[in-house]
Amino acid sequence: MSFDSNIESIQNSTSTGVEYTTINKENVEVSSAITHDSTNKVSLNIGADKLDQLMDRLSTTHAQLDNYAQIRTHQISIETQNIINKILEETKEKQRELLFEAQQKSQLFQEQYQNDLQMKVNQFNEEKAQQLADLEKNLNYQQEFILNNARQQIDSLQKDANQVCLFFFFLLFKFIFFFLLA
Repeated sequence: MSFDSNIESIQNSTSTGVEYTTINKENVEVSSAITHDSTNKVSLNIGADKLDQLMDRLSTTHAQLDNYAQIRTHQISIETQNIINKILEETKEKQRELLFEAQQKSQLFQEQYQNDLQMKVNQFNEEKAQQLADLEKNLNYQQEFILNNARQQIDSLQKDANQVCLFFFFLLFKFIFFFLLA
């Protein structure tokens, strides 16, 4: 890179007015007057070669910075990816732990459900057995009532039949007796 250079200078001049000061001390008086003038001059005289060297160094420094920025960006990307991978792996592990815990709790709930269901089934079986026993007892009572009633009817019928038979035999016997006696 090449730049045209020229001499530049800056001049700064300041001037202050006269300052008078008087001090009295024990019958002594001191008076003074101060004036102040100053001039500052800064000159910049850079040659074209020096400016080209400066621009070359600046360009080299810029290229080095750009290369360092690319390397550092790549390192940061790798480190970031590693951290993201670690976070993802930790998240997966936590999800596996959560799933395992959910399976354990689900198993406990299932076992509790099975136990509760078995208790209910046992309770229903007991109630059913009691109802069937009551039904059987009631049916036996009714059957015994029916059988007793039938037995009484049969006994009554047999008694009536026996009486009819006895009456018939009695009549037959009387008839035979009268027939033989006659």
